[in-house]
Amino acid sequence: MLHPLAQWTISSSPSSSQPLAGLSPEDCDLLAAVQESPYRLTTLEQFREFPANTEYFILEPNISKVEDVGWRYLAQHLDVLLPPELLDAIDPVPFGNHAMREEQGCFTSRGYLILLKKDTEIKNERHHHFGDGAHFQQQ
Repeated sequence: MLHPLAQWTISSSPSSSQPLAGLSPEDCDLLAAVQESPYRLTTLEQFREFPANTEYFILEPNISKVEDVGWRYLAQHLDVLLPPELLDAIDPVPFGNHAMREEQGCFTSRGYLILLKKDTEIKNERHHHFGDGAHFQQQ
């Protein structure tokens, strides 16, 4: 079943709903997140192409704050384990802000959404991928 947001968005274009009818629950969440983001789908062609382009987005449902993005960024870029007293001294917000600019990420009610470039290497297998940067430009 389509997410209510996806149903509402495509209800005026019955021909666009056919490709979306087979979306998995995860891809429905992804579509809902995209629709809440600056990468919102606005044309019938974008909706039709969405199922084939989900690998160009990452939705991280467990990330909801800039601090979370900062800690993830640090975990990906630090080669050493820091003791708790050093971790306590780190402010993750500047790292999160940097990562958000670098990744063109944004927060939605579904989690943190990233638009991947076609040449981006995916480093974390927990991520769910979706979208095509060539078709889903930031508004």
